[in-house]
Amino acid sequence: MIRVLLVDDSSETLEVLSIMYRDTGACRVMGLVQTAEEALAVLAEQRVDLVSIDIRLRGACGLQLCREVRRRHPEAFLVVCSMEGDVVVANAARAAGADVFVSKPLSGFDVAAVVQAYRNWVRRDEMGRRTR
Repeated sequence: MIRVLLVDDSSETLEVLSIMYRDTGACRVMGLVQTAEEALAVLAEQRVDLVSIDIRLRGACGLQLCREVRRRHPEAFLVVCSMEGDVVVANAARAAGADVFVSKPLSGFDVAAVVQAYRNWVRRDEMGRRTR
């Protein structure tokens, strides 16, 4: 099972994302948090494989959280989500360390694509290196 942490300042969005990730049959949602501080606390206490971060958080920038999670947990697969789905925002997310950028609103197809991207990311070649 892919252990997922969802970070978004909207409780409704968290609930919908939680259902979509669980419905893939491949994910276990480890936490639903609304702030960067809560996200870092969960990551300090639990092993998480995939972190989905909204770009706009209360009192924090999702891109800064992405940078911090990448620094502290380089093994985590990072997904940045935003209502602003243009190329500039997508490039900023990747520059901050995101493995995937997804425009909101997310659909079940988007979540399935994220899960597949995670699976591709963890595949290893014969030498034991991650392939991307």
